[in-house]
Formats: sequence, C-alpha cells, structure tokens
Amino acid sequence: MDSQHALLSANRLTGAANNMNNLAINGGPKAVTNQLPGWPQFDDKAISAVAEVLRSGRVNYGPARTEWNLRRSMRSGRADRYLHRP
Repeated sequence: MDSQHALLSANRLTGAANNMNNLAINGGPKAVTNQLPGWPQFDDKAISAVAEVLRSGRVNYGPARTEWNLRRSMRSGRADRYLHRP
C-alpha cells in the first residue's frame, strides 16, 4: 500500500471516529426529527371484528376462532387440517 493510499485510509478512519462522536446518543443531532406514525395501526374494520368477538363471549372457541385457524393454516399450507371433507 502506498503512502497516499494509507493516508486516505487513515483519514477515513478518523472521519468515522468523529462521526461516531456526533451520534445523537452522544449529544449530537437527532437523525430522525419528524413524527413517525404509531404502530400497529388498526382500521375501523379490524376494531369492529375484535369487538364482535368480545361481545359474543366466545373468545377461545366458536366461528371466529375457526376462521382464524383456517386463515392461518392457509398461509402455512396446512388448510387441510381445518377444511371439512365429506
């Protein structure tokens, strides 16, 4: 490695060290200054669906649980466990 290349590498390392000192956790400026949306976000349809299950009093069983199991199993490729066959 020639001396000019070594000097450039040393400057990069020094610059990286200076950047580390300027992190927000070390008193530097914040990287994100805008307000981020809260997560998770639920729409009215999702909230209504949950409220319907809670009002039914059948939280751990019943049609909503069966539908949830079926949807989950379809995503994982195991829908045959919940599909009724004649």
